[in-house]
Amino acid sequence: PDLLTRRGSILWSYGRCLDDLASAREELAARPTDPLAWHELAGALFAVARYEESADAARRCTELDPAEDLGWSSLGLALCLLDRPGEALTAYERAREIDPGYSGYWQYCAEVLEELGREDEAQAAYATAMDLAAADEEGSQGSGSAS
Repeated sequence: PDLLTRRGSILWSYGRCLDDLASAREELAARPTDPLAWHELAGALFAVARYEESADAARRCTELDPAEDLGWSSLGLALCLLDRPGEALTAYERAREIDPGYSGYWQYCAEVLEELGREDEAQAAYATAMDLAAADEEGSQGSGSAS
């Protein structure tokens, strides 16, 4: 595609993100104490590169429900892009504590540990992430056969 088509596509995508942000704000107005409404707002803010606001919304999600792993994961992601890896690691570790069987949380921790120069811990977390992902793959293939 030519340059104008690509720019139009980018603008359309950004416009959709702004629409999603408006929808998330409307949902939050209707459900201000729902942690998932705050999580949705965090994601919508993240999509338009408003990382500090995204972190604030994710933090509010975790305040309303400290056991909501999605809130902690969203907080970690926003903090990574705000170049606050130590805080991001704390958030990802909390998500991992809540759902230790999800390989993604181990992967996120590994990436931040690597950024922090904690290579041995990063390698151990990567290995766990790979083991969990392999186990998920094996489990999803099932053991039934066609008759």
